[in-house]
Formats: sequence, C-alpha cells, structure tokens
Amino acid sequence: MGLDIVNPPPAFLFVPTIVVFDASTTWVVPPGVSKVYGQLWGGGGSGGASGVTARAGNGGGGEYRAGTIVTSPGESLIITVGLGGAGVPESTDGHPGGDTNIKRGGSTLLEAKGGGPGLQGSGSHGAGGTGGTGSEGIDGQYGGSGGSSPKGGWGSGATGQPPGGGSLGANSINSSGDGAHGRIVIMYWQPA
Repeated sequence: MGLDIVNPPPAFLFVPTIVVFDASTTWVVPPGVSKVYGQLWGGGGSGGASGVTARAGNGGGGEYRAGTIVTSPGESLIITVGLGGAGVPESTDGHPGGDTNIKRGGSTLLEAKGGGPGLQGSGSHGAGGTGGTGSEGIDGQYGGSGGSSPKGGWGSGATGQPPGGGSLGANSINSSGDGAHGRIVIMYWQPA
C-alpha cells in the first residue's frame, strides 16, 4: 500500500485504522478522531507517441506528500485522487497526471502534484510532480530517469504502475499507455 515503515507517522496510543482511496469521494471523519495522517501520490503523466522511429518522451512520476491533519469527528473531507494521464495515438504529446488532494471545503490540507507529459516532437520527457502541500514531500521522478513515483509505482513501463507511475513514450505507429492513477492512504487512531 506504500506505507512508510522506515519513517512511520507520529506515535499515538492506539492501533491505527488504515483506509485506502483509489478513487475520489467524500470521507466522514469517524467518532473520536481528532487527527489523521495522510499519504498522497499524484497521478503519473503519459508518454508521448512520436509516429516515427525515434521514441517520444516518457511521462513523469507523480509527487509524494504526507502530513498530519487536525480533524473534528463527523466533519466531511473531500478526497480527490488524481487520474493518470491518458495514453495517446501516434504524433501526439502525452497528458499530465492529475493532482491528488484532501480538502476541507475550499481549503487544501494536503496535495501531491501530478507528473508532466512526455512530448512527441522533441522527445522531451515529462517533469516529475512537484510543489504540493504537506510537511513531508518527495518530488516525482523525471520521465528520463524512469518516471517513478516516490514510495509508489514505478514508471517507464508500457503503462505506469500505481500509484503515480508515468508511462513510456511510444514510437512508430504505436500509441502510448496510460500513466497510473494517484492514491490516498489515511491512517487514524481512535479509542476502543
């Protein structure tokens, strides 16, 4: 699930409950929960498709962000999971991955940016996702270095691996594959 075992979240008194979100939704904070720890991955960018022998650029990996959010029991948090960039037909630039975030109303609490698209004409690779919000963060990997998402899915396969891997650029008459969707993992502690 991409949980960080080497650098775990702050210690609490109770065994955590873990909730994984692979699609956007609204989440209601359970009774007795005053803080949650969130891990987020942005969507991976898709590679371009060159239409010639030279391969187009690879998609960039989605960013990783994490942090603690102070919550109120019963409040609704908006969960948005960034989609991977869609694959493209020959002679087309790739698509960027979507941003993944947790919001309270219109206020962004945590956010991981999606990876950039690979380009078809110049063969330029997509940038890794960067610039999100959270106390912990690692930029997504540049498409030319593999397009992987930190602590998440690897990139530069025919399709990106979840969460957040970018896809390989295509050549000749081939289409590129999709970048991988992002993900949110929420951990919380509540009294028994």
